[in-house]
Amino acid sequence: MHSMKREVGNYGEKIAADYVEKMGYNILKKNFKCSAGEIDIVAFKNKVLCFIEVKSRYSSQYGLPREAITYFKKDRMIKSSNYFIHKHGLYDYYVRFDILEVIFNHNNSDFYIDYIKDAFRLF
Repeated sequence: MHSMKREVGNYGEKIAADYVEKMGYNILKKNFKCSAGEIDIVAFKNKVLCFIEVKSRYSSQYGLPREAITYFKKDRMIKSSNYFIHKHGLYDYYVRFDILEVIFNHNNSDFYIDYIKDAFRLF
């Protein structure tokens, strides 16, 4: 079961990366990891540094993918983004936290993307 979840997650992250690139974003880093946590995609567009969490699902039976972004996950993303900004000296940019949902279809290879810009703010 865990392997299947990881495969769905990896495939969703690839689709998400392709999507944001097609939307004109410059991807700086995928799967950025530090002691504070992980950020799926770090991208840049129009002087805005975007930290993007990707959530992939085959069903919304247990809620929308965005609902899996808990207070704890937001806190880890913020701490990880602060480290990324400091490590790369990216202090003079606007920062945004986005969620990109990929919802797959059980019956075929179709999928639906919902890109939620500015999904949450610093708290």
